[in-house]
Amino acid sequence: MNIGVIGLGKLGCSMFAAFAAAGNNVFGFDIDKNVRNDLRKKIAPVLETGLQGEINLGFENFKILDNTSQVIEQSDVIYVIVPTPSLKDGTFDTKYLENVILNISDVDSSCENKLIVITSTVLPGDTRLKLISKIRLKNEKISKIKFCYSPEFIALGSVLNDLKNPDFLLVGEDIPHSADIHIEAMMTVIKNKNIPIRRMSIESAEMAKISINSYITSKISFANAIGIASDNIENCSSKDVLSAIGSDSRIGKKYLNKGLGFGGPCFPRDNRAIQQVINRAEGLEYYLPIQNETFNSKLPDYYVKKIDQFCINKKLENVVVVGLTYKDGSYLLEESQSYLISLKLSKNYKIFYFDPDVLNNNKDLGLEEFNLNSKVIGDILLFNCSRDQSKLKMVKKIIKEKNLNYFQLDIWE
Repeated sequence: MNIGVIGLGKLGCSMFAAFAAAGNNVFGFDIDKNVRNDLRKKIAPVLETGLQGEINLGFENFKILDNTSQVIEQSDVIYVIVPTPSLKDGTFDTKYLENVILNISDVDSSCENKLIVITSTVLPGDTRLKLISKIRLKNEKISKIKFCYSPEFIALGSVLNDLKNPDFLLVGEDIPHSADIHIEAMMTVIKNKNIPIRRMSIESAEMAKISINSYITSKISFANAIGIASDNIENCSSKDVLSAIGSDSRIGKKYLNKGLGFGGPCFPRDNRAIQQVINRAEGLEYYLPIQNETFNSKLPDYYVKKIDQFCINKKLENVVVVGLTYKDGSYLLEESQSYLISLKLSKNYKIFYFDPDVLNNNKDLGLEEFNLNSKVIGDILLFNCSRDQSKLKMVKKIIKEKNLNYFQLDIWE
């Protein structure tokens, strides 16, 4: 297939590389000249697990072009994946998406059988009102191009794996069956060819995307509230309670653990966005998304107090935090609760961190990395915020070699 990708960030570049590695003819463009030059040299322009290998595999099948119009000329289906930053009110800024549409010009080939797939996260109505409406006003062949909205449910650090192993494919179509070519393209990289395909209007798909992420934040907050409450009841185990709850098929076990709250670049902002959409419905007073966020924001203080009391009881002055990024496998510290906990603790304790996922050149952490050269005087609290057992094993090996005594607290159960 002839596939175009406009916007070669973490998701865009991963999709671009995956399509090429699957044997498609892929044409890409990014506004950043350095990104274009890196890809032409067979260099991954962004950090993402497995991306360089995918680029190596598909290098002969992709070509980097100099503008968006060239990508559309060469492609049958075109994915637009550019940032939609969150605004202060929780809505999304679509200016980069709109710029892509406005800058398309001088497309000579017929576009009636071509499809633009908007993958960036937007609010319900944005694709039609801010993008489709603008392209329909052009007195050019591009005005006949079809549209669909199809976001990906991925986590940074595992983008390629998530792309290839989705639970389902969410497809919003402007015209019934106009997204057939998009589905065909995705099936070249998706491993399970029998996954559900949920086809609906563009507006329904836009709503479904942010609703799914917001629902997950509700589940995370509920699990933490029930877990913490259970631990405050004599002879009551949060692990047992949540395990029982998750055994009900109507609920399920995913995201039903007591531990850190939600963070990263997707869950918090989609949760804020859905509250704005709900607020538009006249007479509807439903504030669970924003209440979840309020509760979520207080969790770091809860754990800081818990650790502080433990350290006072044990007369500890050193804390080693295992797992600093918002999730294992990602280098991002954006809205990471373990990082926030560490910064709060650093006001009263000597805080070290251990996390191989943190970028080596990140000098602005405000924390000291824990290694064999770390100067530690006295016993330590080992505060494990990671689900990756290999990180904990590496830390314990360092502790053993340094002949240190430690006490351990695990945040996850």
